[in-house]
Amino acid sequence: MFMPESLPVLSPDTLRSWRGLSYPQLVTEVGSLFIPSELIPRPDLEGRSSILYVQGSGHKSWTELGGGSSDPGRRFPLQSPQPQKEVVHLCRESLEKMEPVLADTHLYLLRILSIASEVLSFLQHFGEAAEFARRMVEGYTKLYHHNNAQLGMATMRAGVTHWHAGSIEEGHGMICKAYAILMITHGPNHPITKDLEAMRVQTELELRMFKQDQYAYHTLREAALKDKPMSMAGEPSADEEIKALSRKQ
Repeated sequence: MFMPESLPVLSPDTLRSWRGLSYPQLVTEVGSLFIPSELIPRPDLEGRSSILYVQGSGHKSWTELGGGSSDPGRRFPLQSPQPQKEVVHLCRESLEKMEPVLADTHLYLLRILSIASEVLSFLQHFGEAAEFARRMVEGYTKLYHHNNAQLGMATMRAGVTHWHAGSIEEGHGMICKAYAILMITHGPNHPITKDLEAMRVQTELELRMFKQDQYAYHTLREAALKDKPMSMAGEPSADEEIKALSRKQ
């Protein structure tokens, strides 16, 4: 991260004059305070600022949607999946060009895999998202110490993605691994560690159900994804399956 040697001082009149600016215009004004025109001419800076803003009918800017959140769904306009599909397309193109050149531990490559996994998860293409997440974790595993916090967070995300994709065994294994890492890096009282503990218990329960009765497990999962009553004619309800499994525990 680069830090400026000094911070500019803005007068109240300057701040007031910015009130009516659009998001790209504001980015241009702030950026021009730190980026010399010799490095990026003003017209080029204005063009790059506009790229940061997803324009379209009825779309809000990423800042209005909570840009910077860890939830990938909050980084793009929610009215249409088109921007997300464009991101996925760019990620695939980038990977095609990167993979013959960069090692599977290169941070640029791992970042593209991470973005692709996040956006595909938002689009509910969990199977493909899980594959990108798996490759990301394999790269981080080679790159970092086995108790590295970033490896733990990446493994957690990959585990949740596999869980959503229906790969309960792989998902549970990754969540358990992430929990063990974060117990060391974050401690047992950290909110993320506590969330992971809850996910670990839940996926363990689902894994036991999967091994006991795959039909009941998939019925429960499909009903949850479709937000439908979790029962089917001729088969015990998913709630009954959970209660029965809990009694056996």
